[in-house]
Amino acid sequence: MDKVIIMCIDDEPQILDSLRRDFMPRYGDNYDIELCESAEEALEIREEILSEGRKIGIFIVDQRMPGMKGIDFLKQLEKEAGKILLTAYADTEVAIEGINNKCIDFYIRKPYDEMLFDKIDYLMSAFDKGYFVVKARTEEERIEALYLQDTVFSEEYLGLPYEKGKDLIKKSSYAETTEMFVAVKDKEIIGTTSLNRINKDYAKKLGTILGLPIEDYYNIKNVKDVDENLVQLRNAAIKPEYQNMRIGPMIWKEIFKELMTKQPVPPKYAMIISGSRTKDARKAMIILEKAKRLGIYDYEHKVQLKHESKRTEKSISDEEIEDTPLPRLLKLYSKIGFNLNGESYFDESFNQYGYPMLIDCNDIKEPFKSYFLND
Repeated sequence: MDKVIIMCIDDEPQILDSLRRDFMPRYGDNYDIELCESAEEALEIREEILSEGRKIGIFIVDQRMPGMKGIDFLKQLEKEAGKILLTAYADTEVAIEGINNKCIDFYIRKPYDEMLFDKIDYLMSAFDKGYFVVKARTEEERIEALYLQDTVFSEEYLGLPYEKGKDLIKKSSYAETTEMFVAVKDKEIIGTTSLNRINKDYAKKLGTILGLPIEDYYNIKNVKDVDENLVQLRNAAIKPEYQNMRIGPMIWKEIFKELMTKQPVPPKYAMIISGSRTKDARKAMIILEKAKRLGIYDYEHKVQLKHESKRTEKSISDEEIEDTPLPRLLKLYSKIGFNLNGESYFDESFNQYGYPMLIDCNDIKEPFKSYFLND
């Protein structure tokens, strides 16, 4: 079988020589490297390659070349391959516009460094899985991801029309401060989740994803060492037609790589405001009792909730606990190392029960530790 091709286009021969020299040891076993000195030459060679039934996996193109510019070349390729634009500092706005217009996937400033190889690895993963996961690359993409998240959240979790859910969430400062991670397929965001970096000031002033002060739900002092190193994560929001592609775990993997490898001091805990929701008081009790029975409940680091759950007086039998499946998210989180912390709480704004959970990022259980933290 023919190898997939990485095509590099630059009018400077020394840059092309450098790319070939750096690429061959890394990618030569699985990819052929094709070099072109102009966009016009690349278009001709591309036609020859495609006519032979071969595939070009990634284009790496310099922006400033005589004749056709890099961005104009990439605009002609639509969705057929991954696209990386090499730019000078002055071309940054052109590159950002290219990402927003779905013309390119990434841009790298010259002289290139190890970041180029990171971006190539993202695009290679898209060949294997059909998509890649990355931190939102522009402000416009971050906002687009927020809209997707709000749509899924309002329709699937709250049972509200999209505009109603979006209006509720806009009342918080969440949208202004969050970092978005996105799954991208054919230049389209198909899944997303978000991360907030929280410290004492944040917890006091900015509040939770629900627009309510964090201390309305938690007494943070009851959890050892959490208030200094806390990040807040949302459940992955995936477009319905892609929910069978296991996108959620891959987004989590990218977030944990960010938390564990790119921060001077990795946060000890990631915090889930609610791992699963239900409007049924009795079901909430059964879920909580079963979580305790299965050892998911974390007594040592129990968070004290200020809101009292609404309770039913009817007792719950062992048979009911045994026969009631835990929600999918609680199952997933318990395997990874999440623990339920505190009683289920009732949120009057959304008329639902939630389950607060914490994870110690340094103590994720195997085999999930290797899965999330390693390439």
